[in-house]
Amino acid sequence: MTYTKQVKYNRSASSYSSSSYYYHCEESPEIRIRREWSALGDYGKALYIDAIETAIERKLHQRFVEWHAHHLVHLNAHDTCSFFLWHRRFTLAYENMLRSLEPRFACLSIPFWDISRDYRKQEDGTFQCREYGTCSDIIRDLGGWPPRQD
Repeated sequence: MTYTKQVKYNRSASSYSSSSYYYHCEESPEIRIRREWSALGDYGKALYIDAIETAIERKLHQRFVEWHAHHLVHLNAHDTCSFFLWHRRFTLAYENMLRSLEPRFACLSIPFWDISRDYRKQEDGTFQCREYGTCSDIIRDLGGWPPRQD
């Protein structure tokens, strides 16, 4: 994702303040480009994590978790042929919620995890990692994985 330096939006004055800076994507907010986690770069990862933390602080993340876990929603979301369509819409709603939190999140897109790349690292025979928790950047960057109990 390409970012350019822009001044911070001041909500109360409906203007931009020169006192601090955010980075803003050059793509139009209507364009959604999903990138693999490791392709986000340090700023993109920090922005995504900050958006999730903001959603948690405002109790919005938990609403999505509760909605997804609700028994009637669970039946429609997981036990029908609409599994992929339902989750695509759910992901879009979650992404829209993140984008709405603050102007600096306006171009945010939920990254994806290339699990096949981490699987190849796990199975390559060098034993550089033995499980997804140690092979995966996204798992490590988002807080880790419980230690393996061998």
